[in-house]
Amino acid sequence: VGSDIGHDVGVDLESIAATAFAGFDDVALHDLERAELDAMPTQGRPAVRAAWWSRKEAVVKALGDGLRTEPATIATTPPGATRPRLLEPHRWPRLALADLPLQPCPPGIVGAVCVLGVDDVRVVIERADLAHDVAHPA
Repeated sequence: VGSDIGHDVGVDLESIAATAFAGFDDVALHDLERAELDAMPTQGRPAVRAAWWSRKEAVVKALGDGLRTEPATIATTPPGATRPRLLEPHRWPRLALADLPLQPCPPGIVGAVCVLGVDDVRVVIERADLAHDVAHPA
């Protein structure tokens, strides 16, 4: 999706449950991410896994690649980092990531945005009906 100021933007919303199946980590997560996930408490892993996937989807959407770029080749900082970043920034310089603040979204949904050509991005959601729109898309 192109923005009106000339930067390519990718946005993704993901259900935590959609990433909870056998084999997902091997296909979707980078070796560094899998190692970090394995070190985390079991109960927190589903949300972290979905957040990583949402970031990857946002990146490939912004790049216009879709899933022609293997998701397991993209590594980002763990969810909860002050500012999400690629762990290999030389691959796509000037790419900014942000986790979407989705409250009061229905539980079990995470999201991310990626903007190409900038060093940082800040996301502010002002719509009070976001939870309704996600739960009941048009």
